[in-house]
Amino acid sequence: GLRPGDVLLSIGDTPLGGVEDLKAALADLPARVRFWREGERLSARLPGAPLGASLDNRSARAAVRAWRRET
Repeated sequence: GLRPGDVLLSIGDTPLGGVEDLKAALADLPARVRFWREGERLSARLPGAPLGASLDNRSARAAVRAWRRET
């Protein structure tokens, strides 16, 4: 499953370039999600919403750097 610091790449067939893409893709849950974690591309199945996740409006690079400094 997903963990704090994971970067979502796509949900189902929808690539995620920003928050608006994510909002549209969440309507298709449950679905397969592709994500990046610690340099690896992984996939998992997401159940229906709500996910219990928080969104970060920073770029993936900036968000991951900040998250790493906090942990």
